[in-house]
Amino acid sequence: MPQPVDLEITLAAMETRLAHIRHDLLSPLNAILGFAQVMKLDPAPKSVLQQDAIAQILKCGWQLLNMINTISINPAPTVGDPPVT
Repeated sequence: MPQPVDLEITLAAMETRLAHIRHDLLSPLNAILGFAQVMKLDPAPKSVLQQDAIAQILKCGWQLLNMINTISINPAPTVGDPPVT
């Protein structure tokens, strides 16, 4: 059975890794969402296909952003966590 100090070190390392993964996902995602927003606001005429593509990029991007935020706010339970009631 792991010692309490080992468990604390492991949990801290997992939290740090999760923060790095979150950052690695958010940086390009924010660039993609920002570029799609600029494309949407551009006054140049767009075909229906272009409008649909921009809308799809934004929809999927926001969904992915929400999933990333949900995972980082509510990480998976770990050994030793009290049961959820």
